[in-house]
Amino acid sequence: MKIIVSFVLAVLLLSGCGIAFQNPKLPDQTTTSSTETEPPVTTVPMPTETTAPPTTVYIPEIYPDVVGLYIPAEDGTRARKLVTEFTSKRRAKKDIDCFEVFASAEGYVTGSSFSSMWQTAWAVFEDTQQAKIGFHIQFDLSDGTGISRTILKPGDARDFYDYLEIYLYDDIHQTPGVRYTHLEDRDMDDETIISSIKLTSGSKIDQVGDIVLTAFIYNGEDCFDAEGNYIGLVSASVIIKEE
Repeated sequence: MKIIVSFVLAVLLLSGCGIAFQNPKLPDQTTTSSTETEPPVTTVPMPTETTAPPTTVYIPEIYPDVVGLYIPAEDGTRARKLVTEFTSKRRAKKDIDCFEVFASAEGYVTGSSFSSMWQTAWAVFEDTQQAKIGFHIQFDLSDGTGISRTILKPGDARDFYDYLEIYLYDDIHQTPGVRYTHLEDRDMDDETIISSIKLTSGSKIDQVGDIVLTAFIYNGEDCFDAEGNYIGLVSASVIIKEE
């Protein structure tokens, strides 16, 4: 029996055949791994800077396009001197001073009379038919109350009369040699030119601080904002201090 088994094994070896012992086939990890799904990418729009539309600032066209506040010169002539700061004593019911308005910013205005000086300066400019002169007054009281008023007619200055009295004059439309007085509201018409303003101390002037007086040129309602404040660029100011 042993001879037969040996013979069979020998034949198998000589024939080149063999018995293969194989391990169980393992799953191919490189090919059978599950496919991962990436989350969707959401594109978020970046905020963009919004530029506000440009603000249009209305600036009225006004002629004359220059103005100044003047007082008589100290040289004894008829010349007027430009002032931006003024000092004066203050006594109740006594004048502080009178300030005249010319279409000029020169240091001095000269001529034979106020009317001729004023007309000469005004006539330099064209399109002045609708031009008017207005004022703004500003001061603080000793208790901290601020007074700020636009003055286009005498009545505009009545509510602070006890502190500061304001008198307006049309020195242009007058008969030469005839005495005239300050304007009243009833005197105002399309021809009126307020060419000068007089400040007089009120009965409570001791409560008034520095006064800022501004003169300006206007030619219609569009020279003022909704609150009645002047928005033109033709103005000049003087600071009036107590001596």
